[in-house]
Amino acid sequence: MARTDTVFMIGASDFSANVIGGTYNVQDQDIYTVWQDANGRNHRDVYRKQLKGSFDVFFKTVTDFEVFNTAYKAARSDSGLTRITIMNDSTNNVETKDVYFSFSPIRNRRDDWEDYYEQFTISIEEW
Repeated sequence: MARTDTVFMIGASDFSANVIGGTYNVQDQDIYTVWQDANGRNHRDVYRKQLKGSFDVFFKTVTDFEVFNTAYKAARSDSGLTRITIMNDSTNNVETKDVYFSFSPIRNRRDDWEDYYEQFTISIEEW
């Protein structure tokens, strides 16, 4: 696949520049059932792959965070799923997925009384 600098988008909004390098850990994981045979050996029956992971983001200004939060709220369905475009580390492909998306931003205030959001972690789990 050709190189892409896109690792995280919500809708048409690209937030890749807000992802902190070295924190990105998003990849396919096997979903399976385990069973044991008569010889005591465990076996795994893999029935699908599921994209899971997390990464840290940082927004320099409250306005930048509000753009992100508005895109998130617009893309989130009533069932709690959010359609995002994300880089899959396992395949090195950019994929569009419906995911459960969670984050807990921490708002803070600098000495000059300007508000900002500290670096925070976004966790995703494919539906």
